[in-house]
Amino acid sequence: MRNNGFDVLVDEVSSFCDKHHIDVPNMDEAFVLSGRSRRNAPIKTNRHHYRVDLFIYVIDEQLTKLDDRFNEVNTELLICLACLSPNDSFVAFDKQKLLRLAQFYPQDFSDGDLLALEDQLELYIHYVRSSSNFSELQRIGGLAKTMVETRMHRAFNYVYLLITLALVLLVATASAKMVIDNKVKESKLKDASASKASASASMDNAFASKKAEKESFLKHFFKKEVDPESNDQDVDSELEDQAFMESLFQEEVES
Repeated sequence: MRNNGFDVLVDEVSSFCDKHHIDVPNMDEAFVLSGRSRRNAPIKTNRHHYRVDLFIYVIDEQLTKLDDRFNEVNTELLICLACLSPNDSFVAFDKQKLLRLAQFYPQDFSDGDLLALEDQLELYIHYVRSSSNFSELQRIGGLAKTMVETRMHRAFNYVYLLITLALVLLVATASAKMVIDNKVKESKLKDASASKASASASMDNAFASKKAEKESFLKHFFKKEVDPESNDQDVDSELEDQAFMESLFQEEVES
């Protein structure tokens, strides 16, 4: 796709634009970045800009991410698996890579089975490319279904076995991804709950500390001690004042 996919993409985009009356830039004309004059712009064509600066750049970025996520064996397995795709009249078909894919399943393909598979692949690709039943297929699952419906799974039994093994691999990969995604979500929820609990505890501690400070402040400035040498009238007055201030103190602490 990196080497040959750009022209196919341009044809598809141009067809869409023509259908909806959208102007398509001439790929052979000089590309000028919006907002810059032609005099100062680097000399390159629209084709070079869209193919090298965008199309190839994006593919290389995706390949870099794949290299970071998958090891060499897994990458080879995925590349071989892609050769089963029925898209665009089986354009991705590669006999050698499909034989290599079968070698990843030594319990299902003996040396004799690999020889039989090699012979079947030659006949298989000629048949599916010339048959209208397989011309509109997009997915490997649809390919397997159509082979059963046309009984080609019996004529190309080793090819069909390889396709079913590929489907099992795809389902297992999707299931594993789902499990990983669910674990990541559970971990995030646990972290969020822990953070919320920690924040709530911090707020409770802050309120308790503030209340204690307010209590200490009010006691220090408002609470009075009764003078034991005062007469009865003075004592009663002191006690009334003290009771009044304590009631104010209690209301302030509880607020």
